[in-house]
Amino acid sequence: MPTVSRHVAGVVIAFLLITCPALAGSWPQFRGPDGQGNSAETGLPLTWSTTENFAWKIAIPGSGWSSPVIEGDQVWMTYGIREGRSLHAICVSAATSRVVHDVEVFAPEKEFTIHPTNSYASPTPIISGGHVYVHFGPHGTACLTTAGSTVWTARLPHVTGYGPSSSPVLHEDLLIVPCHGTDTCYLAALDKKTGKERWRLVHAGRCSESTPLVIPTADGDQLVCNFSERVVSVDPRTGKELWTVAQGDNFAQVPRPVFGHGLVYVSGGYFGPVVQAIKPEG
Repeated sequence: MPTVSRHVAGVVIAFLLITCPALAGSWPQFRGPDGQGNSAETGLPLTWSTTENFAWKIAIPGSGWSSPVIEGDQVWMTYGIREGRSLHAICVSAATSRVVHDVEVFAPEKEFTIHPTNSYASPTPIISGGHVYVHFGPHGTACLTTAGSTVWTARLPHVTGYGPSSSPVLHEDLLIVPCHGTDTCYLAALDKKTGKERWRLVHAGRCSESTPLVIPTADGDQLVCNFSERVVSVDPRTGKELWTVAQGDNFAQVPRPVFGHGLVYVSGGYFGPVVQAIKPEG
């Protein structure tokens, strides 16, 4: 069996413990169907061990902190090997544990630096409409088919402070990618069919590691972003900034915003803990 990070293998096991009772369900993106970790499934196991409540386990050839995503019988995740010089998307059968596809998506020429607690493949993929969207920070973003072929690739240059982190967001016909670097910070919206850039919103400030959240409002959808020093709402269709709320002298935020009871909840805390409840109009 190939050498594997125990953390990665544990992610695969835990995921299958939760989903095997309901393979017809879908977990298409970071933090599930609504992006907030909620599931309508019932009757799921609450405890497990090495002998209880799991169907199978396999080792993944490399390391990656990306969450698995699932649609039907397919479980997709990403990993990196050779110090990040070989970046992969892998698909496993949820029913049998058989590796269905293992695609080298990018092969950076040089080793790149990451934080000791990060991995080379931390952003979570998205599976939707027969396609899988994967993101490896500045080293590349790609669309694959669920049959394992590459549709398009794109690169969005920026220098990461800690390595790849934020996950992409799919909204209607756009794949929205956070690029929060130490040299530049921006959101880029790519056409999900072609990978062509449709809009870009450049913003000032230091790096952030958070993933934005799309929320519904009476005036239309908003993309809420936990940026350094402030929370920003953006029209996901156009990239127009809608409102901004200051957050203090914080950066490198990790938590994704959550939305409920008519409020957006955001937290940060590089220099000091901050929790905010914000109305959708800012």
